[in-house]
Amino acid sequence: GRVVHVMYASTFSGQAQSPAYAKQSGKPVVTLWGFGFAGRPYTPVQAIETIRFFKNRGLYVVGGVPFWWRGNSPVDWDQDPDPAWAQVYAEFDMVIPWSPGRIVDDGTIQARYSTIVEPDAAFQKMRGKDYGVTVFPGLAWSNWNAGARNGTPRRGGQFLWNQIGRVAQMSNTFLFIAMFDEYNEATAIAPTAENASMIPRDQYFLTLDADGFDLSSDFYLRLTSAIREIRAGTRTWTSQVPTPRR
Repeated sequence: GRVVHVMYASTFSGQAQSPAYAKQSGKPVVTLWGFGFAGRPYTPVQAIETIRFFKNRGLYVVGGVPFWWRGNSPVDWDQDPDPAWAQVYAEFDMVIPWSPGRIVDDGTIQARYSTIVEPDAAFQKMRGKDYGVTVFPGLAWSNWNAGARNGTPRRGGQFLWNQIGRVAQMSNTFLFIAMFDEYNEATAIAPTAENASMIPRDQYFLTLDADGFDLSSDFYLRLTSAIREIRAGTRTWTSQVPTPRR
């Protein structure tokens, strides 16, 4: 609709020509997140129209989609059950399923990479499409809403690093680290409060020492450097987190 046209005109008229703008297969990249999640104010038909709007203008379109986007599990609490969404996912050049809250510990890393992530990547490759893996340092709704104060513990970077261990076994996949600054869900890798001395005294915020580790506020930014080396093939993954705590 009109909003998409305005967004395209204002965003891509000049920015997509910049050498700093992300490109894939020679095309400027745009990501559309949320199609296929329950409660969103659009239909599969509208989603396909939106995707094609960008593809017809020469863009490479990435979709942020539900974790069980292929319908291989009934347990995703916020996935729209309409089977027509499968047609939407087929339109994307790449899909990046949302794993926070679906992967919660080392056991689910192993189980869901084996039964969901790796088969999904193979499925995308089979039909000539790309696949992106979402990894994240930890998760907690308590900074924003409710729930356990340390819902998916970070464990001093070990939780994120163990996900990287599985991704390192996969080939031809895009890696998306969620999120840079999403403090409300406690997934941020941007500088974060180290301990209680760095947060307001009259309210709760999850801090980096919640699991007993004394980490510098920029620890997760530094850990991403090691992740980059894994992706570049200049570092071999080993089980111990390689980044100094300070």
